[in-house]
Amino acid sequence: MPTKKPTIDPVMRFLTQERIRQRLTQEELANLSGINLRMLQRLEQGERNVDVPQMRRLCIALDVPLSRVVLHESIADLRQDAFQALPSSIRNQLLSLADAIAQELGDKRR
Repeated sequence: MPTKKPTIDPVMRFLTQERIRQRLTQEELANLSGINLRMLQRLEQGERNVDVPQMRRLCIALDVPLSRVVLHESIADLRQDAFQALPSSIRNQLLSLADAIAQELGDKRR
């Protein structure tokens, strides 16, 4: 029976592409982020799902704002269906939160 190929989380795919864009090796990123090299390899290969603390550590190591990762088009598109499935009250709260974050980011740039 054929083995199922792991699905790589879109967040990890984005972070892996960013690592490659910055010309960092997995070992260099592991050292910068404090994440075990084997764990980083598993995350990039889709064998493990990235959690929020790991995501934060990778974002800091890559100097990429977490908001950029979360709001990236490829990730946002995949989550659109899940977002639409939420109750409208929760969707509205999330949109308000996103507006507040965007406002805060805009204020910091001025």
